[in-house]
Amino acid sequence: MIDAYNSEKGIPSLGLFMSTECVKYNRFFRTAPFSDEYEFVYLNRDLESLNKLSTGIYPFDLKLPGVDYAPRVPWQVRFLKDVHFQMRSHKSPLVRVKFLTAWDFYYKRYPEMLQALVEHDFDLSALGPVGTWKSLEATMESDIKYFKRIGSGTALSMALTKNYKKKKSPPAKKF
Repeated sequence: MIDAYNSEKGIPSLGLFMSTECVKYNRFFRTAPFSDEYEFVYLNRDLESLNKLSTGIYPFDLKLPGVDYAPRVPWQVRFLKDVHFQMRSHKSPLVRVKFLTAWDFYYKRYPEMLQALVEHDFDLSALGPVGTWKSLEATMESDIKYFKRIGSGTALSMALTKNYKKKKSPPAKKF
């Protein structure tokens, strides 16, 4: 834990990294080498399943009767959309590099999927038939609104909002 804490600032990426010592205990997540000491961990198991089933052909015909194999796809695509946006637009070059490095890992693992998503502005119809994840998308949006609402009014939220408003307000005119 101490090694992980001390190493975090030196890793030019976001996401989860596992020490090479711990990789042998990993049974559920795909990883990719990052350095001699760490591996990048792909936390998106539903996209992993979808990619395996589709064999890289998108949009994928999702006619698998009675199988709900990818319920978190909307969340995982939303994450990738945010990574893509931040790697291009974050005001800090150092933070953009962190997003870009993470994007690079995902793009190496899922090139056809990510290309389809980028070309369709991250619309889920790029991956499967229109409406496939409609109810799950609605649930995700509802959850996002709910969790934003719970956080509003907290000391942290108030401080962030206050600082944000200060930065956004125009300078006072001097007479």
